[in-house]
Amino acid sequence: MCPEGRFPFWIPAAALASLCVLAAEILFFQYLMFLTDYLTANRVISVALLGIALGSLIAGAQMSDRRELVLRWGAVLLPAGVALAMVFGMLFPGFPAVIEIGMLVPFVGASMILSTLISTYPSHRVYAADLIGAGLGVLFAVVFIPLVREEGTFVLLFCIATVSVPLASSLLGNPKRWLNRLCAILLVIGISFGFVNDIADVFNFARVVLPSKDAKKIFSKYHRLTKKRKGYYLILASEGSLIERIDVMRYRRTRYATFYNGYANDHISPSRSRAYSMDLRVPVGFAENPDVLIIGTAAEGVVKTAKLASKWPFNDGKKGKVVGLEINPAIVKIMTGPFRSYSAYAYDGIELHVLDARSFLARDKRKFDIITCMNTHRITHIGAVGPPEYLHTYEGLKAIFEHLTDRGVLVLEEREITKRAEYGVARFVITAREVLNKEFGVPYEEFPNHIAVMRWKPPRARTWSPWTKYVQMWIKRTPFTDEDIAYFKEWRAGERPVKLKPSTRRKRMRSTKFVHLPYTKSTDHIYAKAVLNPDVESVFPPSEYHMEPITDDKPFPYDVYRYRREHIRL
Repeated sequence: MCPEGRFPFWIPAAALASLCVLAAEILFFQYLMFLTDYLTANRVISVALLGIALGSLIAGAQMSDRRELVLRWGAVLLPAGVALAMVFGMLFPGFPAVIEIGMLVPFVGASMILSTLISTYPSHRVYAADLIGAGLGVLFAVVFIPLVREEGTFVLLFCIATVSVPLASSLLGNPKRWLNRLCAILLVIGISFGFVNDIADVFNFARVVLPSKDAKKIFSKYHRLTKKRKGYYLILASEGSLIERIDVMRYRRTRYATFYNGYANDHISPSRSRAYSMDLRVPVGFAENPDVLIIGTAAEGVVKTAKLASKWPFNDGKKGKVVGLEINPAIVKIMTGPFRSYSAYAYDGIELHVLDARSFLARDKRKFDIITCMNTHRITHIGAVGPPEYLHTYEGLKAIFEHLTDRGVLVLEEREITKRAEYGVARFVITAREVLNKEFGVPYEEFPNHIAVMRWKPPRARTWSPWTKYVQMWIKRTPFTDEDIAYFKEWRAGERPVKLKPSTRRKRMRSTKFVHLPYTKSTDHIYAKAVLNPDVESVFPPSEYHMEPITDDKPFPYDVYRYRREHIRL
């Protein structure tokens, strides 16, 4: 193969195969995150290893007399597998095993190519080309997924993978000019399509993926809703991201839902800030002209409420500083770009940082009167199995409390979707108690005076179903004062910060329940038990639960059960 005196095509062939392996692994992971969930997406690592192993076995078995055949088939399987993975995901989103069969193919093809080249040419040079290609593959995914979304990256990767076919022909000594021209045309088409599609949005996974068993995913909702009212529910925007893919869908005349990796998480509306004085999440009027730090601005999140709270009491013209942190650049791109005016300029007037909270807290020394953490997870809620979370750990909470002023309060929101989520919230409460005790000298028996816990549901929700239940927590380094407690009671009754209409006050009372309020009688809810009982083992037997504080070396808030077969389903 590759006659002497000719260009060593085996070097770009090795680099290309390795590029496709690394780029495909990252792209497939992001694709599975959108189609399924975090645990399923992680199986792509096993799929890649299995494909590489199978490819090397096939190449080894045929190496003696069918080396050219192995190389040809490897070159064909590489682009074919990329296309199969995308198509299988669109057709069978509820069957990850079927999708993974398609994802297996390109790794088999790449391994067949690399195994043949290593056994034929100087292995150290093939290995060097392999490493260069691997680095370029990671760079390819990192650059193109945010730039042209997952759809454009799939098309572009397929076009690049097809270059392996003419490279294989050149290695075998019979190059085909028409193949070279075809690959050049495909490359141009792929690059053009990626950038044009990002603008025209003619090919969007949120629209073309068929419904799956998970009715909460955006593609399932889109197909179900468009059957009821065609042309009303529209996918308005999509942005690729290595953090989480973002899609925006119109679901009411003036409200747009934002979806993170396929799950609804926030919304965008044209309502002005004054309308948010009734927001249940951040009490407006709790402090005068507070400086606010928002950890996870999301789309709108609590940005408008925080801006309103910073201006309280509204009559002196003063306002506090509002600082927003958002780790996902796709969100910032949407909110400062196409939806800036529609969101009533929600992000205008705040100091915005695109980075993770722990990094900001480590380098910024300012203190704030209010710090918010509203369901700040890369997954749907605190009880869902997901990646490590370093914001909800002992060390993360310590950093947050150090940035609170003496009157400052940490405001947290979590969702009570599952029983595991409830225990996850309780474990977080236990972690907060340990931080205040060990780092700030708050006695265990005084901790109940430093925290208020309220369960609530949206006023529109008729029942307390799993998908409408929320828990709100307010935690201070210093004890809550009588004035603070009076505020909470009047705020819940609809008397502050503005007096609500009687019907609205009744809705607020029905949709909120204080589980624990300092200096008042607590309920017997699991959260109240976590607040009131320093002896954790008496409430949560260690034979059944992991309720020790969450730490950086074990950053998994959802890890609350000792192993039991029945808990796997939760």
